[in-house]
Amino acid sequence: IPAIAKDVAAQLVARCGGVERDLAEAKRKYHKELAERKRLHNLVQELRGNIRVFCRVRPVSPRERENAGAEMTQCVEFPDDGSLHVKSSKKEKTFEYDQVFTTDSTQKAVYTEISDLVTSVLDGFNVCIF
Repeated sequence: IPAIAKDVAAQLVARCGGVERDLAEAKRKYHKELAERKRLHNLVQELRGNIRVFCRVRPVSPRERENAGAEMTQCVEFPDDGSLHVKSSKKEKTFEYDQVFTTDSTQKAVYTEISDLVTSVLDGFNVCIF
């Protein structure tokens, strides 16, 4: 029985050594692919532009509607993607952005657009979202 135990132990040690080599190779490949993913992701972000400006217009709150009463008028228009037209009694102005989220935009739509920026933060790059 001791000879059989030695043979089994030797086989287990040989198999463990093979598994350790496979694990080391898998780790090496994983880190190589992770570095390549980061490089390509950041290249895409750079091509899109390092500085992007988004605008989100929130909906009018019930309290604001109540306070304005019948005098309430729409002061913001969205002529096309990336444009915001603001009107007041004195002045009108159009602003251009990379992306404009209207009052109907959902949190999911906003996050989908900025999720790549979150990935950049996780990769160690500086990002400002406010």
